[in-house]
Amino acid sequence: MPALPDVPNVVRVQVLGTSSELSWANVMHWQYTGAPPNSASVNDFAAAFLTAFAGNVASLMDTATTIEECIVTDLSSPSSNVGHSSAATAGTNGGGILPANVAVLITYPIALRYRGGHPRQYLFVGTSGELEDQSTWTTAFITSVSDAWAAVIASVTGHTFDGTAYTGQCAVSYRTAGAPRVTPVVLPFISGDFTAETRCASQRRRMRRRT
Repeated sequence: MPALPDVPNVVRVQVLGTSSELSWANVMHWQYTGAPPNSASVNDFAAAFLTAFAGNVASLMDTATTIEECIVTDLSSPSSNVGHSSAATAGTNGGGILPANVAVLITYPIALRYRGGHPRQYLFVGTSGELEDQSTWTTAFITSVSDAWAAVIASVTGHTFDGTAYTGQCAVSYRTAGAPRVTPVVLPFISGDFTAETRCASQRRRMRRRT
């Protein structure tokens, strides 16, 4: 599979963890201004992101789930710097553990119209105590998720680490009409503009089923 094309002024952020024997990841993108970040900058951004994620999201995660590390990769070239921070933080939500595919869906509005919906991510949070019914989160829990995620974004957006300013969250489009783009399109988000969906979302791949 060919390598993806370069994306100037964008870093990929990966927050990784485990739940029982399963691995999970939240993958996001952030824009920056100035020259490509040096090694100190991406390491500092990774540490700040991991601290913000753990400090705001761990309380929503069940006790079988652990946040473990954050990796920040500058996408401006194949040889650009990669930052890393690791510190295990266990979830503290003591409710009943849900199946591994259950998640809270976060969606982001963007200007580009395309098939397949808008940029999104799936937070591995919630327990049986936050369910309104078999398919819906309680209003109070969704409010807690929204507040927590807004705090994560605010903690890392607009800050400068070793000369590089990380200005805001974005999405990167590598394909259009089923074909690779020659030049990827960067789609900035309006800071803090997202929706935590009330209906339970599913990530079937977490179940490790083949059919």
